[in-house]
Amino acid sequence: MNEGASAWPLSLRLIHWASAALVLGALGLGVYMVQLTQDPAERFELTQTHKSIGFAVLALALARLCLRIVMRAPAPEPRGTGSADGRQVGACRALCVAFGNAFVGLADGIDHARACADLRFRAIQAA
Repeated sequence: MNEGASAWPLSLRLIHWASAALVLGALGLGVYMVQLTQDPAERFELTQTHKSIGFAVLALALARLCLRIVMRAPAPEPRGTGSADGRQVGACRALCVAFGNAFVGLADGIDHARACADLRFRAIQAA
């Protein structure tokens, strides 16, 4: 469908960045919802919005997969002549993975600390 293309089609790039924006939005909403919202009714509404964003990301991922099946990848540029050298791409990928792992670890640590504080609070109340 895109024979001899030198870059990914605009449709795939738009879907990619829309998905990225939605994921970041869902992340921010999730942090706000869990850490800063005390009202159960508001938290429920935010949870529904968070889930809707997740379904939108899923739909975009499926659309991207379908388009990717139909379209061929662009021809790779000769090494060293492109706008991004392989080392730069690898370094960027490593930073993304490291940031993702650090964020997940931080979120797990916060959850663990909150659970421990909750248990201590309950133990003090029971005493």
